Amino acid sequence: MLPLAGKGGRGRSIGIRRPPFFAVDTFFARVLAGSLLISLPVMVILGLLMFAEVLQATTDSAMSRSQGDAVAAATRIGDWLREPQTHLAQLARAAAAPAGRKGPNGGALATSDDPVFEAIQVLDSSGKVVAVTAADTDLNGVGSAVWFGQALYIATEQPIAKSAGGLTWILSAPIIGANGTSQGAVVGDLDVSALSTLLGSPSAGEEVHIVNIDHYLVLSSDSGVLTTDVGVAAAGALSTRAEVGVVDLAFRTSSGAARITDYRHREVIAGYAGVSDKQLVVIASTDTAAALAPAYSLGRLTVGIMVVGALLIVGFAILMTRFTIGPIISLSRMAARAEAGDLTVRVSLTGGREMHVLGAAFNAMLQRLGGVLSRLQGEVSESAGKLSAAAEQLASATFEQTTAATATSASMEEVARSSASIADTVDRVAIQAGEARPT
Repeated sequence: MLPLAGKGGRGRSIGIRRPPFFAVDTFFARVLAGSLLISLPVMVILGLLMFAEVLQATTDSAMSRSQGDAVAAATRIGDWLREPQTHLAQLARAAAAPAGRKGPNGGALATSDDPVFEAIQVLDSSGKVVAVTAADTDLNGVGSAVWFGQALYIATEQPIAKSAGGLTWILSAPIIGANGTSQGAVVGDLDVSALSTLLGSPSAGEEVHIVNIDHYLVLSSDSGVLTTDVGVAAAGALSTRAEVGVVDLAFRTSSGAARITDYRHREVIAGYAGVSDKQLVVIASTDTAAALAPAYSLGRLTVGIMVVGALLIVGFAILMTRFTIGPIISLSRMAARAEAGDLTVRVSLTGGREMHVLGAAFNAMLQRLGGVLSRLQGEVSESAGKLSAAAEQLASATFEQTTAATATSASMEEVARSSASIADTVDRVAIQAGEARPT
C-alpha cells in the first residue's frame, strides 16, 4: 500500500543497511570472485608453463655446453697423444739397423728431447735394454711384460697404472728391419701430469675430469695444473671411484650429456666423450644450481611479476566491479526513499546505455506514481467535502425527525389522558345509571 505524502512532504524514513564489503552474498563479491577465478588461474598456469619452458631450454643449453666442453677436451687429448706416438715411431725407424747388421741401434735416443716422456728405452727383440734417455723405475722389467711380445710388431698403448714412481703410462713402437723382421721396440713412459694442461680452464661451478675404463678417476681440473706423476697420484688418481653410468655410455655412444650425481656427490649436468681408442673418458660437468641459475632467476622474476599482476588484477577487478554496481547501489537508495514516501527523488545513473535506460524508466515510474498520488489526493479531498455536506444534511433531517417524534409523543400522551378521562366518565355514568334503576 503506497504511503501518502504531500508534494513537499516526506513519509516515514527507512534506511538501508549496507552489506559488509566482503560479504559473499553480495553482487559485488560475486562479480569480483568471478573475475578473479578466471584471471588468476590463467595467469598462474601461463607463468608455470613459461617457467617450465625456460627451465627446459636452460637445461638443454647446459647439457649442450657440457657435452661440447667434454668433446673439445677429448679432442685435445687425442691430438696431443698423436705427437708422442709419432715421435716413438720416428725413433723406431732410426733405431732399425741396416740390412746385414745386427740391431737395434741405440744411438737414435741421443737426439730425443720430447718433454712429454719421463724416459724412453730401446730394447732388442729379447727384451734387453739397448739404450735409455733417463733412469725410470717404471720401465724396469718392460722386456719381460706380457704385452712386450705384441709390442715387437705393432704400436701399443698400455693403460695408465699405479707404480712405485706414482703413475705409469707406457707407449711403444716396433723396430722393424729392412727384411721385415722385428729387431726390438722403443718404449716410452708418458708424463700423465701433462694431461692437466689439456682440461681447459673451467669457470666457477664447472669441472672436467678423466676416467679410465675401470671407472676410476685419473685426473680432475679441481687439482689445478700438476707437474709430476707423484702429484697426480696424490690427487686421488686411480684411487677415487668415479661415475659408472656415463662412462659406460661414453664407450657405447661416444658422447652425450645427462643429469647425474658425480664422484664428488654433487648434482651436476655432465657432458661426456670418449678419447678415441684410448680407454679414457672425459666428463665435463656444471653444478646443477649454477647451470640452472638463470632459469631460477627468471622464475623468481616471474613470481614477482605474477604477484604484481595479481594485485593489479584485484585492483582492476574491484574498480570495474564498483563501476558496474555503483549505479545499482544508487538506484536501490533512491528506491528506498521512494518506498518511504518521497516520490520527488530522481536518479542520474552513470555507466552504459542500459543503465541510462534503467534510470530513465525509474524516473518515469516515479513521476507517474507522483501524478497518480496527486490525482488521488484531489479526488479524496473532493469526496470528503461531499461526504461532509451529506452528513450535515442527514444531521438536520435527523433533528427535524426527532422534533416531530417528540410532538407526536406529546399528542399521544394527551390522547391517552383524554381516553382515561373518558373511561372514568363512562364508569361514573354507568354507576349512576345503576343507582337510578328502580329496585
